[in-house]
Amino acid sequence: MNRYFCTWPGCKETFINRSAWSRHEEALHYCPYQWICRLDVTTIMRLPLCFICHERDVLLSHLVECSFKSCATKPEECRTFTRKDQLSQHIKRVHITERSRTTSVPKELLSAWKRDNPAISKSGLHCGFCGVVSSTWLQRQEHVFSHLRKGTCKTSWWPDRLPTTPRALSWYVS
Repeated sequence: MNRYFCTWPGCKETFINRSAWSRHEEALHYCPYQWICRLDVTTIMRLPLCFICHERDVLLSHLVECSFKSCATKPEECRTFTRKDQLSQHIKRVHITERSRTTSVPKELLSAWKRDNPAISKSGLHCGFCGVVSSTWLQRQEHVFSHLRKGTCKTSWWPDRLPTTPRALSWYVS
């Protein structure tokens, strides 16, 4: 029996385990993160090896200047992805030469080009079981999962449920 269910209104998907539930909601409905090719990051990041030209001990700026020029003039929305595997596929398809396509994209690069999705609303971070609003997507997942783990049923989920305490209502007023 599938114990977990999607909380997105109208979605009837159910899941056997937490990771499948979490991955489904994050990737298909809420999209709390974005991965952006050539995201302008201020951190100085070193990679032990350039996965494209194989030069050792390179900065992120080396990769950007060396192999990501085609995305330099594109608007950000044209190089924004809602899943990291989509950015990885884009990099392999657009930025890596044919002979290097089997090379995996470094996790450090994918992490550097990840950011919170500015379009996710506070309503996407709220719990339809009790009205609590979380500050982050991870907090929301933990909170909602605690209800699911206890066996709370889908009929208890009310997408428009207001917070139950005056303190929690403050986010709705602003």
